Amino acid sequence: MNKASARLLSEVAMSAALSMVLSLLVFYRLPQGGTVTFAMLPIFFLAYRRGVWWGLASGVVAGALQMIVDPYFVHPIQVTLDYFLAWGALGLAGLFSHMASKTPAGVVLGLVVGTTGRFVFHYLSGIWFFAQFAPAGMALWYYVSTYILSHLLPEAALCLVLLVPSLRRLYVTGR
Repeated sequence: MNKASARLLSEVAMSAALSMVLSLLVFYRLPQGGTVTFAMLPIFFLAYRRGVWWGLASGVVAGALQMIVDPYFVHPIQVTLDYFLAWGALGLAGLFSHMASKTPAGVVLGLVVGTTGRFVFHYLSGIWFFAQFAPAGMALWYYVSTYILSHLLPEAALCLVLLVPSLRRLYVTGR
């Protein structure tokens, strides 16, 4: 392994570890899983810094750590959707890494795409594995969507509030 590869792998590991630590600082927790934390922030930073592939890797590792520390296990497919794929999808923000270094719009687009990717995998898991929690008479798609968005939107907003000024400082001052 060369020096550059070792550095990138250590950045992925550190990003995932920081995500895990930040997930312990919970603003609120929903009854069937889902919390509002700053846990997505390090994955977004890495995705903007290193691009989509390293962002995906960081998200997958962070999802594995989430599964170990705060598991909610129903079925192996649910675990794959809610932890590995949903968290990995945050790395899609790296698709806009070239824009994020120049304008806040790139940061916003990356955050929206990454959060939407996470939503899609949580939504599939919710439809397939958590339908029994929907109140009688409520459309399943509506219940699952509102449940997931009730924690993803505030978490994305928290990340956005911190990402734009932080990355702006990086691309304005070069530090």
